[in-house]
Amino acid sequence: MSASASAARPAWLRTVARTILGIWIVFWTYFLGANLLDNLRTTSASEQAKGYLAILTGLVLIWGLGVLAWRKERVGASLLVGLGLALLIGYLLSPPTRMVANDVVSTALLLGGVPFLAGFLFWAAPKR
Repeated sequence: MSASASAARPAWLRTVARTILGIWIVFWTYFLGANLLDNLRTTSASEQAKGYLAILTGLVLIWGLGVLAWRKERVGASLLVGLGLALLIGYLLSPPTRMVANDVVSTALLLGGVPFLAGFLFWAAPKR
């Protein structure tokens, strides 16, 4: 890509991508953290260990992906787009039973659309 084509890309795309990514990370941290605290009261000790492992693994992956996308934007963008597509396609292929098609599509877009959009914006932002 030539320097003029890169210069034609608006620099605010990176800011928008980082804002979307930050909101996504904060939301899932809150959601998974609340789930972690709720498990203290509602599940048995053996099930709590499995739940803690799954939730903490999810938090580490989300935060790790966020830091990677912040520091190494091209690699992070590729991983975000891949994660977004995997979530979107995975949810569309195996939705919960008795769920209306419109709800399946909107849920798939909410789960996979945010990381996909953030990754796409990182790709579209000018290189640093």
